[in-house]
Amino acid sequence: MLIFLRTSPQMDDQSVPAGVSTWILLSALFLIFFFISAAANAQAPVRPAPNSLGLPAEEPGGSIFGKDLLGLQIYQVRDGKMEQQWFDADHLKDRRSLSLSGYISGIVAVGRPGLSVQVNGRPMSEMRPDKNGKVSLGYYGVLEPDRRIQSPMAANTQAKYPSGNSVPRVYGLFPPVPADTISEGSRITLRVSSGQSPPEKLYIFHSRSVAPDMPGSEGVCDFRLTGIGKNTIRHAYPDGEARFRAICKGIAAVETAFQTDLVRTVHVLAYDDFRNAVTFPNHRDVWFYANTFLQESVAELEVIAEHESLHILVDRLELTADRDLRKLFADLKGFDAISAERFQLVSRGRMVSGADRNPERESVFFEFIKESNFFPGMKGGHPEDNLDEFCVSFLHTLMYPDLLEIHLNHMSDSWSEIGPDTARQEILQTCTRLLKILQSAFAEQSVSMNSDVYFPAGRFLQPHTPDRQNAHARVSGSRPN
Repeated sequence: MLIFLRTSPQMDDQSVPAGVSTWILLSALFLIFFFISAAANAQAPVRPAPNSLGLPAEEPGGSIFGKDLLGLQIYQVRDGKMEQQWFDADHLKDRRSLSLSGYISGIVAVGRPGLSVQVNGRPMSEMRPDKNGKVSLGYYGVLEPDRRIQSPMAANTQAKYPSGNSVPRVYGLFPPVPADTISEGSRITLRVSSGQSPPEKLYIFHSRSVAPDMPGSEGVCDFRLTGIGKNTIRHAYPDGEARFRAICKGIAAVETAFQTDLVRTVHVLAYDDFRNAVTFPNHRDVWFYANTFLQESVAELEVIAEHESLHILVDRLELTADRDLRKLFADLKGFDAISAERFQLVSRGRMVSGADRNPERESVFFEFIKESNFFPGMKGGHPEDNLDEFCVSFLHTLMYPDLLEIHLNHMSDSWSEIGPDTARQEILQTCTRLLKILQSAFAEQSVSMNSDVYFPAGRFLQPHTPDRQNAHARVSGSRPN
C-alpha cells in the first residue's frame, strides 16, 4: 500500500503542525518495516513436501512439460529399422515441438499420477508395471521408467529420486499392427493435462504416409505407403505397378465370390524385420510388409491378397464362434473327448497354450486345403494352427471348385500316408459336414448383420457322381488367372 501526501505550495516548514509531522514519521517507519519483511520472505523459498511416489521433487508452478510429464519414449521406423529415442524432463520443458526423420510407430509417456495425455485426440492407455517396476510393451520390448527418469535427474540435487518407492505412471499408444504408424499425417499433436493446470500441447513432426495413384485400384481399395516412396518402388522394381494390380485382383476375386465389400485400405510398411501380410480384428485393412510386397512373386501376391481378404470376411461373420465348427475342428485335430485341449477349444475357441502338434492324429484334411498344396507353385497356409486359419483356407478352396476336384482325384502320396482312397473318403466326409455348418453360419450372421453374404457352396452339396469325379479331365489343372 502506497500513501501519497499532498501539501499546498503556500505552506512552509514553519506552518506544518507538530501532530502532522509525527504522523508522517510513523508512516515512513511503517513503510520501511514493510519492505524489510518482504525482502526477508523472498530469501526463504517454500520447499515442496517430501515425495512418497518415487518421483523427482516437484517445482512449484511452471509448465506441465518437465514438471508432471517426466519423459517421452518415442519409437520410430527409419530406413526399415525400429529406433528408440528418450526425451527427458530437461529436454521437454524448453520445447513445444519435436522433429523426427522417420515415421512414429509408438509413444510412451512417463509422468506423475493424474497425468492425462492424448495423441491426436486419442487418449493414451495406462500401462501397469510388474512387481519389478518393468512395463511390458509387447512387441516393442520392456520399459523401466524408474531408471529412465532417475539418471537424467541425478545431477539435480533438488530432484533426488527416493529409493524403495513406487514407480511413476506410464502411458502408451501403439498401432494395432506392429511397426505401422500411429498417424498418417505429418504432424502429431500431444495434448497433456494434469490437475488444475491448463492443458499444454507438444507437436511432433515425422514422415507421413502417402497414397499412390494406382490405375486399376479404383473401386477396390486404397493404397498407403508408409516409410517407402512410390518413386522408389517404380524405379527399383519395374514390375511395381503389376504388384499393386495383383493385390487388387486378389481382393476383387474374394469380394466377387462372396458378393460383399471387404477391404478398405492396403498398407505397405517399410519395416525389414517382418516378411508377412496381416489383418487385424474389426479392421477392414490389410498390411503388407515391404519384404513381402517387393520380393514375393506377382502370382503369390494375388494368393496372399485373397487369403488376407478372407480373414476380414471370417472376422466379420464371427465364424470361429460357431460351436459346431469348433467341435469339428477339435475332431480334425484328434483331441480326446475329455481332453483339456478339446474343452478349451470348444468353450473358448482357443488352442491350449503351448500344446504340441500331433500330426499322426490330425486329419489329412488340413494338408488338403493348405494353400501351399492346393495352389500349384504357391506358398503359405496353416489351417491346422487355429480356427481362423482353418476357415480362411477352406473358404479359399471354395473359390476354385475345379481345382478342388482336381486335387481330390490326384491325391499326393507325399502328404497322405493313409493312402489316396482312404484320404479321399475322409476329405469328402469332412467337406460335406463343414459345408453344412458354414452354410448355416453364413445365413445366421447375414440376418444379424442385416446384410447378405453369398456362400458359394451349392455345387458341393450335390451328390458326388462319377461325372464330377472325372471333371479334372475337362479343366486345365492350373489356377485361374
